[in-house]
Amino acid sequence: GVYYARVKVNGKIIRRSLETDVWTTAKLKLVDFLKEHHQPKSGVVPMKFREALEIFERELEHDTRIKASSRQYRRWCIRRIELSWPEVFDMRLDAIRAEACKEWAAKLKADIASQYYNNTVATLRMIVGVGIKEHQRRGGSGFANPADELGRARIKGKDLKLPEPDQFRPLVENVRKHSGGWGRRAADLIESLAYSGLRLGSEE
Repeated sequence: GVYYARVKVNGKIIRRSLETDVWTTAKLKLVDFLKEHHQPKSGVVPMKFREALEIFERELEHDTRIKASSRQYRRWCIRRIELSWPEVFDMRLDAIRAEACKEWAAKLKADIASQYYNNTVATLRMIVGVGIKEHQRRGGSGFANPADELGRARIKGKDLKLPEPDQFRPLVENVRKHSGGWGRRAADLIESLAYSGLRLGSEE
């Protein structure tokens, strides 16, 4: 009932007990085991996630193409990663597995809105991507981004609750009578938009 790790290094099989019968604990210990025995062919050791994050944050801070509000939103996504997957910060990028990303994403999807989920997943993908790019720049071998396998959540459209025809006319008249001098213009605009099918912001 105890989990074991098994890896082949330079043609030699290394097998060791992970000293636990709990699957989640075994996965964490497996990461340390792989770090201990895996030696990159290039000799350049991939950085940890937190190191890649530092590079990502510097680039984010100095990217003049990004609005301040978008920059802050990205920081919120980083904070969400920290809260939902704190273990990843001390993991080497090549030790982050697609399966672990999918498990994290499944839990995250159940906790936050779809749009926030998509942006948080995208942030994780970008951080790892920045780290891989920097690793290659330093002479390391490239490897796949494990977050690339994460899909997007479907964003449901808002369920609009529109008044019935017999409710619409009294609503317009109420705006016209009780909204002061500008009420007549507002009521006319409401009727125009409703009857023509146009919406505010429409280009037609």
